[in-house]
Amino acid sequence: MKKSFSHTWTAQTLKLLLMSTSLAAHGETSELQRNQTANLTHLPPEMEPARKAIEDVLSYTSQSDSTQGQWREAQAAFNTQFYRWFPTLSADARYLKSKDRTLENSKELSSPSPNEQLQLGMTLRQNVFAAGSDLKKQEVQNLSATAAYLKHVRARKKTVSQWMHEIVLYDYYKSLIQLNEEAQKQAQQLNVLAQRKESSGFLGRRDKLDSDREVLRTLQELEKNKSILARIQRNHLQDYGFAADSFEGLPAFKPLIQYSDRYLQLTNPTDVIQEHISKSLALSITQIETAIVEGRVSATIRSRLSPRIDLFAGITDRKELSKPQLKDGQANRTQGWQVGVAGELQLNPPQSFGSVEESRAQLATARLNETGIQRELNSILANSFERLRQLHLETETAKQLMAVTQTIRDQNQRLFEAGIISIDRLIVSQQDLDRDKKILLTSQKDQILLSIDLALSAIWHLTPDGSVAGMTP
Repeated sequence: MKKSFSHTWTAQTLKLLLMSTSLAAHGETSELQRNQTANLTHLPPEMEPARKAIEDVLSYTSQSDSTQGQWREAQAAFNTQFYRWFPTLSADARYLKSKDRTLENSKELSSPSPNEQLQLGMTLRQNVFAAGSDLKKQEVQNLSATAAYLKHVRARKKTVSQWMHEIVLYDYYKSLIQLNEEAQKQAQQLNVLAQRKESSGFLGRRDKLDSDREVLRTLQELEKNKSILARIQRNHLQDYGFAADSFEGLPAFKPLIQYSDRYLQLTNPTDVIQEHISKSLALSITQIETAIVEGRVSATIRSRLSPRIDLFAGITDRKELSKPQLKDGQANRTQGWQVGVAGELQLNPPQSFGSVEESRAQLATARLNETGIQRELNSILANSFERLRQLHLETETAKQLMAVTQTIRDQNQRLFEAGIISIDRLIVSQQDLDRDKKILLTSQKDQILLSIDLALSAIWHLTPDGSVAGMTP
């Protein structure tokens, strides 16, 4: 892993940051804030055949997507920090009642009537300097909003990826059931032949029981896979809002699968791995989170002594309620205004010094997490490319093996009908053929899943599913 990678921002991340910062600086609402959800309307060409289904999936699942709410919360937090730049306008009103007594040696000389006064005032205060902490906090909130948006986009894309996996599994079990039905049919045909041979005396009772057992075994496996397929259909309808059989299936994913064919001949995929990592949404989000913590450290250091300078202006209006009318040239009302500059410096802020150390510890953790994400991505991608090549070889070998097993089974069928071999050898060859067909089908399914994941990693910047990549042959 290259060390220069740790603080290298991806082009996609920088574009989002520059767009949101520029629009916020001009007081405009960015495209990220106008949209209620990540619609992902600009799909790569390889995903166009499945556009309608993808739109239906995104539309239905957006109703329960928590990252959408988290994105809105981050936008609101950014707006809250932005409003700190606005001046503060305050109004106050006071009603005062006072009385003074004149005394000499505890003897009252005079006791005038109480004075009543009504004071009205209005003050405008504008902060012009806060050691740069307000600006840094605004940058942090802007980064947080961008990170929340990227997490929302990643969650939307992961939903589509999971749906594609569901469709592949649905197609897999449909094909598996077809194999089960074919095996069941062959077992029944063999059972009919066994009954005839038993009636003619060419087959013993035990051999007939072996045939009956094979019929029951294939039936049990057929019913089990039908149950799994039914569960997949129910879950698909519940999770995505439409039936799985209403989608055309794997043909719509063919461009994605073909996209990954270019990786089959890779012998040293280091450069390709680095290219995938540099575009990864997971790494972009981690890098932004590191930048957020760095910004918090900077803001904490800037506000450690809490210096601030404020401009203020105010007007006051005082009225003597006990002197409603002018008497002897005295006024019962006064008005005034004031303009000035106020400076403040906290000399003993113990919490701020502790906050700096806390923020630095969080920054160290964030950098460790970023390094861990890079290594994890490198491992998953390396395993994925190697696993794709292995699955391709396994699939080709499984096709050849199935062809040989089919020939053996057909020969054993003729030998059994001729009475040369026993029925148990024919049943074993049928089971071998059924097993080889399932091995081929499973290998093809795993290769399709991994091909889709690698294609989405390249064109949608998603991390491949590590469970598929890490499967042993």
